[in-house]
Amino acid sequence: MRDFFPKSHPEHTTYNVHNISEPWPAEMHGQYDLVHQRLALLGVGRVVTPQKAVTHLAKLVAPGGWIQIGELDVSEPSSSGQAMQDAFKLKRAVFKAVCGFDDYTQGLAGWLVNEGLDEVREESFEVDLGPRCKDPVIAQRSIDVTLQSWEGLLGAAKRKYYSPFPYFSPLSFPEGCSHGGRLTEFRLNKASTQS
Repeated sequence: MRDFFPKSHPEHTTYNVHNISEPWPAEMHGQYDLVHQRLALLGVGRVVTPQKAVTHLAKLVAPGGWIQIGELDVSEPSSSGQAMQDAFKLKRAVFKAVCGFDDYTQGLAGWLVNEGLDEVREESFEVDLGPRCKDPVIAQRSIDVTLQSWEGLLGAAKRKYYSPFPYFSPLSFPEGCSHGGRLTEFRLNKASTQS
């Protein structure tokens, strides 16, 4: 993991590796004006609940500080074709089988409030994929990245159980995805109640 750290950085910046399913060292509690976590809560798997991981993260926030948590919402995409709807159904099934949950984003705002933080805001962002992107380079990159992630997911699904969606294969991109699928991401912001 340390290979991913930048080779040069400001003097006041340090990098460490930590498993978010475990408590952070006590000397780090309440030390950060901004804590940012993105697309990692699924990684806690069956070790701890996503709520427990959020509890660990919230302890890092300094009085008056903020936390941002950005996660993929795997509920139905708001506007997409049948292939994308089916793909999300499959994704939820795999998450449920592998991690034990598939609806963790619905609880995030409440978990933050339970940690004693106020000014909790939840914002949804729709991310255009494929031809819905106005920039053709970004459109193609979104297709490539989505294909790559679905290939891994479909491989896991096929190992776990027979896929009820026979038109998916690791080499094909569902028509509904490449022509207008949308992903929804929630980003939560909060401030500490202590100032």
